[in-house]
Amino acid sequence: MAERYNQNLTKLNWLEARELVQAVNPALTQEIDELDPGPEFALYHVKYPYGELLADQSVLNLPTSDGDYLPYHSSEHPAGVGDDLGYGPIIPACVLLKNTVELYCELEDRIKSIFTAKQGDLIGLFAAMKLGSALDKNNAVCMTSGLRSLFMIAPIGDNIAHNRLMRTYDIHSSAPKKLLDQWHVFKEIVQSHDLAWEVEVLFFSRKWFEQLQEKKWRLFRQFLFESVWGVVIRQSYYTFNELFLSHMQTQCNLRSDPHLINTTHHLIYLAAGITPGYGVLDSEAQAPIEFLQQVYVSDYRLAYAPIMMGTLYFSEDAPIYYSLEVPTNIHSTIRSRKRITRIEELREARRTLVAMQREILRNRLELEDLPRSIFHAAKSVSFEYFHSEAEKGDLIHPVMDVLDLDPGMKVIAEKFKLPLCDTNRFFWGCISISPKTGSAK
Repeated sequence: MAERYNQNLTKLNWLEARELVQAVNPALTQEIDELDPGPEFALYHVKYPYGELLADQSVLNLPTSDGDYLPYHSSEHPAGVGDDLGYGPIIPACVLLKNTVELYCELEDRIKSIFTAKQGDLIGLFAAMKLGSALDKNNAVCMTSGLRSLFMIAPIGDNIAHNRLMRTYDIHSSAPKKLLDQWHVFKEIVQSHDLAWEVEVLFFSRKWFEQLQEKKWRLFRQFLFESVWGVVIRQSYYTFNELFLSHMQTQCNLRSDPHLINTTHHLIYLAAGITPGYGVLDSEAQAPIEFLQQVYVSDYRLAYAPIMMGTLYFSEDAPIYYSLEVPTNIHSTIRSRKRITRIEELREARRTLVAMQREILRNRLELEDLPRSIFHAAKSVSFEYFHSEAEKGDLIHPVMDVLDLDPGMKVIAEKFKLPLCDTNRFFWGCISISPKTGSAK
């Protein structure tokens, strides 16, 4: 019988949880049906409002009866819950039932997205299956309900306009000065409005992973291994490509600043879909986008199109971007020689990337044309360069040209009948990655 501890935390058995899983992951449902697990194999249905931390400094948070979210080992939680769910270094194994979560590290100068997960995805399996991970010993890792790495590219740091929001929504965060500081304001606005947007997760209790060596559970164990294989493959491509990019750098005699070389490597990984960049957000599964857009147009009185950007992997559907102002590159962004302007840095990045692309396309190493390979990325992807001080006819494009490249931005500008802000910080040196058929002219 289901045990409802509070409005956001319910303990279920498989028969009670089955329809929730069937709706988002039929393959997982079929595997568990074969096991026919008894009521002792508990599952926990948990809900998190937008911006709430599922994990804070690698510690799982769970909802209390008072509406707070506290560490799983808190005495505020019902007896037994902490033991059932305390087996993961970050979070226990779970299937995501609704919307999106993001796992990230927050460092002094940037937010580094590790991965995002969507409805139906299985996460937390590395620890549950004792596969080991560098994240196991890292207490700087957080997971949030909805995207953490998101922002509006129009400036929203005006104190007078922000004060209107503070009065209307009873928020306390100051006007954001940096793009990634905007999330704190978005979180307060959404939660103060008691919006229905939430992430739903179904956590597996410890009992599910104590039986994996038994014969009856062999096929389920194999299914779980196959579920984590995509992560292993992505990492193997990263390691393989790092080796060959270094080799090709030598072949084309590149002696650029190490910072530029690191940036070039990162751009190729973005194009290969190995690591995420930023793209236009257009799905309510990522965050309550439409609500936030309306707030800033109506209450903040934003004079520009409320285009929101967030963490996305490259696909052939829409461009993604790398911004020198909001770098996603995990390598150092410190230059080894004197400081140059952003537009000069863009020109140097273009020269370095063009040389590297040409060397890759010579394909002296006979690389296969496969998804996530650097050869496929060099052959099928177009890089374009944007800066607010660029002029028409230059190899660096004026920012307004991005509307011809990115239908998503154009749709939002037309919907709200507001212009793109061409002086926004995101485009103070920005590189787009798109399919060659959709490249800017």
